[in-house]
Amino acid sequence: MRCWYSEVYRRTGGKSCKAWYVKNKERALSNGKAYRATHRAEVIARRLGVNVDDVRRVLLKNECEVCGNKSKLVIDHDHKTHIVRGRLCQGCNKAIGFIADDPNRAIKIFGYLQGWLNTQE
Repeated sequence: MRCWYSEVYRRTGGKSCKAWYVKNKERALSNGKAYRATHRAEVIARRLGVNVDDVRRVLLKNECEVCGNKSKLVIDHDHKTHIVRGRLCQGCNKAIGFIADDPNRAIKIFGYLQGWLNTQE
């Protein structure tokens, strides 16, 4: 049922749609899940504000492009340019977020860890 398009919705202020949803909650939820499953790339692209073809290309990858992890994969994208960069696990994606997408910061962190590891030997 597409309530937001109907004349009834406009006349009743959405009350008839709310009543339908209460009566048919399971159906409404399963319709949403089915739509998201068949239109996954479009849903993700719309949510992230990125190109749908890029999302389709990246969804074909089954592992994190940094560490090779195969679970909890997300789509990494540049928040400024809205360009899809690749598919990462949540850990690697969060790490990139924590360093604010700055390669110089990543190099400094790497140097810091290398120095600490050398003192442990």
